[in-house]
Amino acid sequence: MARDALSHYKGWIFAASGAGLLGAAFLLYRPGRTCPTDPRVARMCAVADRWNRRVLGLAGALWVLGAFAAYLLLPLRQWLDL
Repeated sequence: MARDALSHYKGWIFAASGAGLLGAAFLLYRPGRTCPTDPRVARMCAVADRWNRRVLGLAGALWVLGAFAAYLLLPLRQWLDL
């Protein structure tokens, strides 16, 4: 039952997750974003920023892989006659 609902709303799910990733990217790369001036907190902010960029990149790569598998893999296989 849940599998049918997910496949039925696949477009909406990919659109919502893509919008979430774009929103996260905007928050991460928005202009004027700075870390605090306290050296200890600034170091922690820089480490968190590095990890946020890594996690966002991984999430984006997984989203692209999922979109490829969900939308392009079957037509590509049919086109190549595999």
